[in-house]
Amino acid sequence: MDIMADNPDVDLIVSLPAGVGGVIRQEAATFKEALRTLKRQFILYWVMNRLKDSIILLKEAQQDLGDITYKKAVIKNGFYGDEDKFYRWDNSQTRQEFLNTGGSEIFLPELHERVADKIHNIPLSHAISNADLKFSEKNELQRWLANAHKIINI
Repeated sequence: MDIMADNPDVDLIVSLPAGVGGVIRQEAATFKEALRTLKRQFILYWVMNRLKDSIILLKEAQQDLGDITYKKAVIKNGFYGDEDKFYRWDNSQTRQEFLNTGGSEIFLPELHERVADKIHNIPLSHAISNADLKFSEKNELQRWLANAHKIINI
């Protein structure tokens, strides 16, 4: 919240770990009030794997944060398979509710594993300058990032 207050003209991206639902629930009221006071918009990008837990946790997050969500999208993470492999999500009641309340879906193709393995613990914003990447790997990462930006509309 302090970072939002200190940087009113900066969009912030916060990546939360899986299983953070209890903390969200506990802090939701404080977070909502901070957003209203600071006149900030909340956009939810939910990165989805193919497990049922992703669906359950999204449903909980919508219950806790749905009333402040300006825009929302599920990102089907291609690391877990092709788009048609997300059967549980595609056939869930949660998906129908999500789409009916203005949510959208995005499929993000997998980053090639020879690149992903080398940048595993490096923020993507710093990965291009990683000295451990060969030319072809940097080229692949740049191509993937450009595609990801276009798909996610950053």
